[in-house]
Amino acid sequence: MTTNTAPVDETAASRSFSLMIFVLLILVWGLLWPFMKIAVQEMSVLSFRAISSVLAAIAMLVITRIAGHSLRVPRDHWRPLIIAGLFNVGAWLYLSAVGVTLIEAGRASLIAYTMPVWAFLMGIPLLGERVTRWRIIGLLLAMGGLAVLMGDEAKRLGEAPLGAMVMVAASLCFAFGTVWQKYNVWRVPHLTVMSWQMVVGALPITILAIPDLIDLKPVSWQAAGATLYAGLIAQVFGVGAYLWLVKRLPVKTASLSVMLVPLVGLGSSAILLGEELGLPELLATGLILAAIATVFPKDVAPVSIAAGSKPTIKQGTE
Repeated sequence: MTTNTAPVDETAASRSFSLMIFVLLILVWGLLWPFMKIAVQEMSVLSFRAISSVLAAIAMLVITRIAGHSLRVPRDHWRPLIIAGLFNVGAWLYLSAVGVTLIEAGRASLIAYTMPVWAFLMGIPLLGERVTRWRIIGLLLAMGGLAVLMGDEAKRLGEAPLGAMVMVAASLCFAFGTVWQKYNVWRVPHLTVMSWQMVVGALPITILAIPDLIDLKPVSWQAAGATLYAGLIAQVFGVGAYLWLVKRLPVKTASLSVMLVPLVGLGSSAILLGEELGLPELLATGLILAAIATVFPKDVAPVSIAAGSKPTIKQGTE
């Protein structure tokens, strides 16, 4: 006796799973911003970043070996790898955490995700990026969004918008690390490159944090959980999930994660931290998202990200 069973629609199941990972990725990266704020309210920025980045580096080294990749790196790779790690991980992680101590986490996430615009500008001399009308418009839109946030900060605080400027510096380091990573040709697996970038970025932060770590006092479970989340979930899961999605989803769909993260960061910060969500935030959000959209034309494909929960954008065809 034979039994007929309906064939399983593997394509539909695969798409559903990809969509689930896509949604999780946006939530994971977006929630990182209020969680960072929670952590740095109870411990120093250096302690927070040292613990989370060391956890992330160890986890990535283990994952790379489990994946069957060697951790050996050619001698000529070390100089570009160290530069990428210092900017793409070290400077980005430190400055972004400092930024959320100075301004609201939602605003910090908005400024951080102006990175694609700055990466395009830096890519003109280094990568031969084409200057187009849309990209110029994108630059103007991003500057407009930053002007709204900085102007509001200065108006409310009566002083220079230091927090916004720190976040711009973080975004610029993030952008340079991204372009530098694209500028160099890597002859080793991407997981190996990412793992060593995390190690390089975590090392100076950890050394500088030693006095703070020695004097570190017990923190609440919320701060401890936020630190673990930043290192093991946002960095490790975020990097892996994004790389997995880029291989399986259309380019334009994967690119949406870059645009939706600051929306989640802004909204979750308002809900979890009670941060203000007024006209300046909404106006800046519209301008910055429009700016990001201009650097994702049909021929641009995000294909890899470095170690700090950050997308790297490569030119190509869909």
